[in-house]
Amino acid sequence: MRVAIHQPNVLPWFGFFAKLAQADVWIALDDVPFSRESYTHRVGIAGPSGQEWLSWPVGGQGGALIRDVILPTRRDASVLCDRVYARYAREKYGHSLGPLLSEMEQVASDVMGRLGPVNAAGIATLSRILGRNVRTVSSSTLRKEALPGDEGCLQLCRAVGASTYVCGDGGANYANAERWKHDGIELRKARFTHPVYPGMPAGGLSIVDCLARHGPKETAKKIEEACR
Repeated sequence: MRVAIHQPNVLPWFGFFAKLAQADVWIALDDVPFSRESYTHRVGIAGPSGQEWLSWPVGGQGGALIRDVILPTRRDASVLCDRVYARYAREKYGHSLGPLLSEMEQVASDVMGRLGPVNAAGIATLSRILGRNVRTVSSSTLRKEALPGDEGCLQLCRAVGASTYVCGDGGANYANAERWKHDGIELRKARFTHPVYPGMPAGGLSIVDCLARHGPKETAKKIEEACR
């Protein structure tokens, strides 16, 4: 079983979905401290002059566990979703974002604005739109207390019976290969080359940029190409 571990970011970029495409299970890392510098609350979309940042309004909650971070009001989910839709509504496939953003707003209401589940719902809907199906498990359901660094990832991989840990550049750099080998888990660095597509204003934007411009089939194809 191939396992990827990543924080539940808001409307992630291509690299996130390329990593998930190389795994059977995604462990949503929600029992670690929330950082205002992370992508769990902010997303890059196309703006008038390049990349523009949109953020969930979660000020003052730095250091709280991601699972415990709360959007101040239910309306906050609608504001960000409305801004994403307004930016891409006129693109050829902008209508494909409607179900995605509506589901995120509904989940925000159902879970009283908890950041982790709202983001995870967006990722699940994006995956379905793109024809992907990866099993998702929250790290907080697998352990009572998170261990630091490498040991924490090993802890999660053991919990789900992983045979392979698909890691990004950061994980590949800090992981102790001998420690993983001792546990019988293969370390595999995720393959990724950022795709280029017509109309792309900058690299690292949310995948919704390509989805709105070129549609689900072409975006899914770009994910496959990114993994080669």
